[in-house]
Amino acid sequence: MTTIRLMEKKDIQDVQHVAHMSWHDTYEGIIPKKVRNVFLEKAYSKPMLKKKLENSIIFVATDEENVIGYAHFTPVDENGDSLLAAIYLLPTVQNKGVGSKLLEKGIKQLDGIRTITLEVEEENEAAKRFYKRKEFIEVERYVEQFFDYDLHTIRMRKYL
Repeated sequence: MTTIRLMEKKDIQDVQHVAHMSWHDTYEGIIPKKVRNVFLEKAYSKPMLKKKLENSIIFVATDEENVIGYAHFTPVDENGDSLLAAIYLLPTVQNKGVGSKLLEKGIKQLDGIRTITLEVEEENEAAKRFYKRKEFIEVERYVEQFFDYDLHTIRMRKYL
């Protein structure tokens, strides 16, 4: 049975594991491995995850005692928007409703939320399909520098 709860400091190592597994699985053939490794080292270091825990809202999905996924939301701003900064699952639990449960938890728990904005890599077809099913619409496309790599990004938004 999958449980969704707020992330705690004790979950840092498990979230790092999910991030590494899902990033390499998701972006193989899209983002070079060297770029993925640099990003993961910086964005998912223990100090960075502690900082994210203090300044944002992170939910973890667990199956009994193991973390199998997470969703990272920014606090709701003055316009009622939250950025869904990340939602990642272990490859073995994708397409089983876990991502939907994480998204729904954020929508229910974030006070004053009116919109959720996210960014997805243009070639990440599985994520684009998921977000479209969840009624996110494309609002912008752009190319950004991501550790010396041109990342083709789509910004999407869901109006609640």
